[in-house]
Amino acid sequence: MVIPNAKDQIWLHTKGFYPNGVYRLMTGGIDPGEAPEEALKRETMEETGFTVEIAQCLAVVTYTLTNEQSTLPFVSYVFQTQPVEGTPTPIDSGEAIDGFRAVSVETLLDTTQRLRQLEGNFADWGYFRAITHELTARVLLQNQSFR
Repeated sequence: MVIPNAKDQIWLHTKGFYPNGVYRLMTGGIDPGEAPEEALKRETMEETGFTVEIAQCLAVVTYTLTNEQSTLPFVSYVFQTQPVEGTPTPIDSGEAIDGFRAVSVETLLDTTQRLRQLEGNFADWGYFRAITHELTARVLLQNQSFR
């Protein structure tokens, strides 16, 4: 979810169980039978309390996740919404969101580096999450959607 505010910054979030200082783009799941666009609006409401309109689809990223037991396909839809007013407030306490931060697109590239530098149990997760952060920042900078 690429949710800009009126200052051309993007909202990131953190959760209590993330390593200290780690913020990232919000994400969500798609329920069976739900379109990605519907999931974006539902998940944005749950995680931020914002009602949003989609500005554009920035990317569709496909992965193959593997471990010793299995191989699973995975898809990330990266949508940018229209800018929102106000401060995010989670509606769904089950999301365990601990805080929000609004950052510039350039800072989103720094977030990518921070995710890639995670160690221990969060190392693979950080690399996985960094992919869409870097792609998002580069597309937005190339399109000059944010400056």
